[in-house]
Order: sequence, then structure tokens, then C-alpha cells
Amino acid sequence: MLALVSKNDRDDVLDLLSNHPDYLLGADDFVAIEASWEPKAIALRAIIERTHIGPDAAVFIDDNFAELAQASSSVPGLRLVSCETGAHDALAVLRHTPGYRSFRRDDLGETRRADILSDEERAELLRSSLETYLSTAEPRLTFHTPTRELVDRLADLCARSNQFNVTLARSGPDRFERALAGDTILVGVEVADRYSHSGVVAGALGHREGEVVMIEELFMSCRVLGRGLEDAILCGALERLADSAGAASVALPWTLGPRNEPALAWLRRHGTLDADASGGTVRLDRAALRAAARPPAGVTVDDKG
Repeated sequence: MLALVSKNDRDDVLDLLSNHPDYLLGADDFVAIEASWEPKAIALRAIIERTHIGPDAAVFIDDNFAELAQASSSVPGLRLVSCETGAHDALAVLRHTPGYRSFRRDDLGETRRADILSDEERAELLRSSLETYLSTAEPRLTFHTPTRELVDRLADLCARSNQFNVTLARSGPDRFERALAGDTILVGVEVADRYSHSGVVAGALGHREGEVVMIEELFMSCRVLGRGLEDAILCGALERLADSAGAASVALPWTLGPRNEPALAWLRRHGTLDADASGGTVRLDRAALRAAARPPAGVTVDDKG
């Protein structure tokens, strides 16, 4: 995804994007445009908050070393690329920046861009009430069983999920891969509403031990937080893992991490967490999961595969 930060008048920036004959990008190519005379570090923090990504997933490119230094001190973890010596040098650095995937449009990036751009419409409904959002936006949840594409997507999402990651086990791609052979149980959850398609945003991975499914991973993109869908997504995924294994309950380990308080706050609503511990396990039976997973009015649920 692309975002734009400029110390300039916003109207002048938008005019350039719309009318300059030599400029190839338009306003619609950017997920966010921050143009003002405020320090660029303030704009960067606003973009990171709006897009729900961590600073370590962003790369800031600028031709002013002072701006890069200020951004580095104000936004810890942000990656920096200087184009002070020219765009070609900056491009060479960018090509070798870890995690930077492609110089072409990709489906995931386009999905996220459209989802973020539609967040203001959702926010307006949510400011009225959660019920207004649900009845107007008509969210749709689709639960998926493992496919090659789903396994790859969930392995990547799990590695990147920090705020809403319950176990923080960080299972590698090989562990997700075993779901294709039936050695582990995997469920992915896709979210859409009338405003955009958010894509696959959550997953649960586990294996059966006797009458219990031991949960190895439970995670969700923070992009869908606040839409009133957390229980329907997460309890729905756990319920399907238990149903798939024919198990009576799930055992869900939790780990306290530096950034996953949103995940643990959700878990506290369904079980007791020792406030003095850095981890533990919560046991949830199928009946409790089924009741908690019941979608709110206005939400459609489907199973695929």
C-alpha cells in the first residue's frame, strides 16, 4: 500500500495528483494522504493508526535526513530509506528491504486499501450505534477449511498479528502446512460487508488430544476490531475446530505479550486469567462456544469447504 506525507497545502497536493501531466499516481492510489505544515512524524503516526499496521511494517522514504531522523525517534520500529542521493539509489535500497514484496499491484494490497478507505463510512455508522452499523453494513462471515491459498495466507497473517494474537506461539509455515494432510485442524475466517471485502482476517489452528482440541494459534487482524464481530469470528472458529475433531471442548493457551492486550481483553470475557501470571490456559466447551458464536442481528454466516 502507498501513503503520502507532504509538508504542503493539502489543496496544492491534491491539485498536483489530479492535474500534473508528468505525475503518474493519482489520489486514489494512496491509502492515506497527510499534507500539512505539521512535522512529518505526526503525519506518520496518524497514517499508522488509520491503517492499523505496526511501524515495523512501514517504510518511510524521504530526501531530507532531518525528517528521517525525527521520524526514527518519534516512531520506533519504522524503517527508513533515504533518497537524498537520488531516486535510483532509494529504489535499490527498497528492493532489498526485508518484507517488501512487490513493485506491482497485488490483490491483498488492493483489498486492504479498499477496506481502509471505507473505514470512515463504517465509523460514521458506529458513532451512531453498533446496531446501526450491523443493520446497515450487513457484515458477512465465511468460515473456510484448509486450501493451499488459505494455508499460505493464515501463516503470513499469524506471523504479522501482534495486537490480537492470543497464544503468541508463532507457529511456522510448516505447522500450518500440516493442515492440508489432516495432521492439524485449521479454520480461516473471511469478512465482508456492503462497503468492502476485508478478505481472510482471522484463523485458528489446533490438534486433538483425547476429547480436547489443543489450540496452537488464535489470531485476528486488528482491522476488524470494533465492528462487534469478535465473538462471532473467534468463537465461531473455535467451535468449528471442536466440531471437526468431534471434541467436547478446546483448551486455549494464552501468553501475555508487549502488544496483545486487545486479545487478552477479549479472552477475559470468556474465562478467568490469572492477573499475576504471564500465561495460562482457558478451557471452553462446545456449548459455550456455540452460544458465544451466535452472530448478532444483521450478520450473515456461511461455511465454505
